[in-house]
Amino acid sequence: MKKSSFLLAFLLIYLNLQSQIPTIYQQNQSFDYYQIIKYYKTLDSLHDEAKLIEYGLTDVGKPLHLFVISPEKEFDAAKLHAQNKTIILINNGIHPGEPEGIDASVLMALKLLSDAKKLKKELGNVVLCIIPVYNIGGHLNRSAYHRANQQTPELHGYRGNARNLDLNRDFAKLKSQNAQSFVSIFQEWKPQIFLDTHTTDGSDHQYVNTLIATHPVKLEKPMKQFLNEKFVPYLYDELKKTPYEICPYVETMDWNKGPETGIVGFLDMPKFSTGYTSLFHSYSFMTENHIFKDYKDRVLSVWLFMETLIKFANENNPSINKTQKEAIELTKQKTVYVTDYEMDTTKFEWFNFKGYESEISKSPLTGLERVVYNQNKKYQKNIPYLNQFIATKSIRAPYAYLLSQAYPEVIHRLKLNGVKMNRLACDTTIELNAYYIDNYKKTTRPQQGQFPNYDLNISIEKMPIQCFEGDYIIELNQHANEYIVQMLEPDGMDSFFKWNFFDEILEHREYFSPIGFEENAIAYLLKHPELKQQLDQAVQNDTTLAQSHYLQLKFIYDNSEFAEKKYRRLPVYRIETKIKLPVK
Repeated sequence: MKKSSFLLAFLLIYLNLQSQIPTIYQQNQSFDYYQIIKYYKTLDSLHDEAKLIEYGLTDVGKPLHLFVISPEKEFDAAKLHAQNKTIILINNGIHPGEPEGIDASVLMALKLLSDAKKLKKELGNVVLCIIPVYNIGGHLNRSAYHRANQQTPELHGYRGNARNLDLNRDFAKLKSQNAQSFVSIFQEWKPQIFLDTHTTDGSDHQYVNTLIATHPVKLEKPMKQFLNEKFVPYLYDELKKTPYEICPYVETMDWNKGPETGIVGFLDMPKFSTGYTSLFHSYSFMTENHIFKDYKDRVLSVWLFMETLIKFANENNPSINKTQKEAIELTKQKTVYVTDYEMDTTKFEWFNFKGYESEISKSPLTGLERVVYNQNKKYQKNIPYLNQFIATKSIRAPYAYLLSQAYPEVIHRLKLNGVKMNRLACDTTIELNAYYIDNYKKTTRPQQGQFPNYDLNISIEKMPIQCFEGDYIIELNQHANEYIVQMLEPDGMDSFFKWNFFDEILEHREYFSPIGFEENAIAYLLKHPELKQQLDQAVQNDTTLAQSHYLQLKFIYDNSEFAEKKYRRLPVYRIETKIKLPVK
């Protein structure tokens, strides 16, 4: 054991820990932040198989912690991968008003570490990594009133973090310090399995816990097959033997009629935790506990889910690692990437669902009619489950992208995510394919403090581009290919362009004045008679243009070399085939 001179003091703390933890969730209570960190520090001090590691800061100024349980007492992620260990990363408290995973992880860590022999048996091929609390700022902001639909536990945290961001919308843009510190953990440990713990409300049903698995349509074939045929069926079958059977996350087709009319699947985009982690070939899951159930049962159900996940990982370690490695190699070689999907409403499967009948009753508050679920009227029947998505947009990837060094915020995020890049060694002009944003819309209400771009019309134009020493060359021959394409392609689901990183290109920096430009326009038309013919034809066909001096000058400006080449041109260029470039 570590720090033997303090052994007695720590043993006293440990005994107190053992007495408190099994009962706190039964009393409708949840651990506060300082209790949690104290418990993990105690476990670190008492067990050589455990280590609490501080990573970067969060927006509230406190470090993001990672608690690692390694039966072989090895805490170097690269060495563990070399030993073919399966690494599981559990993220808790992304929404701190949903604390079941926070409490269940403490329970599980205490249980695993209480018996060294059992630890080696239960983990064996697995190394368990736990983020005790991800949204620390939100968890420190505890109240009985943050979750208006929720009665338990007595105190719970706030959904927003210290700068009022919803952290489960931040994994693509990485606006928060929390997310950037998370990426440091994720890219160092490269987990084969990822779990994010949540709570949900909505319709009532018999399940204490529900599940979102990252959608298989986004995975390469080896992982897709293994997830569909082995992994997910195992979780459902094993938990069916317990008091905490699971069902898919309940998002109904018609909220006015309840889940009996059918439920729909969830496409986890890169802004969500599982959408981000699956870009890097992690088997990713999200549990959604049900707030209408007793808090004790919610904690125990997610604890049991974690144990089932660990058991499967331990028993299927070779297959998990093999399918992930195969998926990475396929991604390095693939040439076509899907950038958007939509639900196929013509296809569904039947799911045997256990619900409660809904009925109309009189509200004791308003005296008016309302919809309620009668827990005395249980039903079990097959309902439609729509979970098929089809690709609606795809692109043929280039050999490489060239990215202007003028966007350090983008470059920083690429580096955080382990993207390999070379830099130009000198100024040069290169013939490249450039993206132009012809049309777009911008949200009218803020999302995460920003006004994202959407509904894009894009064109590609081949042209000579002036490039400079230090600009970045990003080849698509690496494990991060899926991430690179999703973020750099303007039409990626949560691309850098859609999240406003390149909004400067949407503004004019040059312009013309009717008084000053007319002489230049006349001279230009004399040198370019083909443009004069285009203007004459346009004037004949458009009476508004024919009657506007300004619009005719604008027509000449927009269709001449006077027009800004950088206006609405993305500073990310496509290098279609391998060419020799001067790189550092």
